[in-house]
Amino acid sequence: MTAAIPVLAFATYDRNAKLAGLLLGIWGGGAMVGSMLALRLVRSIDPYRLGTVAWMLQALPLWGILVSRSSVVAIVALALSGVANGVRVPPIIGLTTRRIPRRIRGETMTTASSLVVGAGFFALLASGPALDNLDIVVVWGAIAALQTAAAAIFVRAARQPIATP
Repeated sequence: MTAAIPVLAFATYDRNAKLAGLLLGIWGGGAMVGSMLALRLVRSIDPYRLGTVAWMLQALPLWGILVSRSSVVAIVALALSGVANGVRVPPIIGLTTRRIPRRIRGETMTTASSLVVGAGFFALLASGPALDNLDIVVVWGAIAALQTAAAAIFVRAARQPIATP
């Protein structure tokens, strides 16, 4: 998604570099605001519910970019998605940590982090050829679909009971 946002601004909004920077900043700023909101929300909302709702709210606005060609819609969609992303990460990390037995928690979390960073690396490698060979609408549709599928997978996983050590 990070690689596709500037291409979205160039392909859809008349090669607008200022808008490309604004869209990236809006999403990242939203994530920062969301993480600050999460500090308060995790005290009063069940982390399963918070993570589930936030992940769905992170994915769903991305579809708006496919439906509308308005830059205002893109700004609002990425702002909402960014805030929800910032809210979803802390409870998900907390839930993940609680599900791992203490004796293997360090190496498991290290492995999980390495897998996430590695997947990001390969996603960025694949994004160049995808953005070069496919229409931005197709790429953005794939991004929205993958985010929605990931949210659905988390919803299912969050319903599973926590194993005791």
